[in-house]
Amino acid sequence: MNWRGGFFRLWVALTVVWLVVVGIFTYDQILYPSGYIGGMAHYFFNPGNNQYEIYNADTPRANELASWKASGTLSLIAIANQPDWTADLYIPSHQSDAELQVHAERMDAIMSAKSIDAAAGRRKASIKDAIGIGVLVPLSLLLAGLGLGWVLSGFRSRA
Repeated sequence: MNWRGGFFRLWVALTVVWLVVVGIFTYDQILYPSGYIGGMAHYFFNPGNNQYEIYNADTPRANELASWKASGTLSLIAIANQPDWTADLYIPSHQSDAELQVHAERMDAIMSAKSIDAAAGRRKASIKDAIGIGVLVPLSLLLAGLGLGWVLSGFRSRA
């Protein structure tokens, strides 16, 4: 009886089954990754360079923006166009509805780009995880089997 050949064929069959199972469980994560960015983004519109700049809520810049809001120089609006994010945006006071709509559209474009980047990062991580799990588990099993075979071959009598 050829134990080594039989166990190798068993390993090949189990590896194929394992790869199919890993593929089934990671298929959706790889093909349709979540673009969820979640939480609250904090931005202010800088009219000097016509750009949106991000700030952290716990920095001196946030206190400065809040003081400008208190003085009436800035207004704070919340933009929630997507189900998974909300943006606080400081803008110059006394903006028209059309200008507010422009800000909302520009923030939507910024956050949509962040969502696309998040989805690409999740896809890359899912592929990396699938390859790692798909290869390392069968390889570990193969190495364990080879090691066990080597140990057991030392107990054979040499007659």
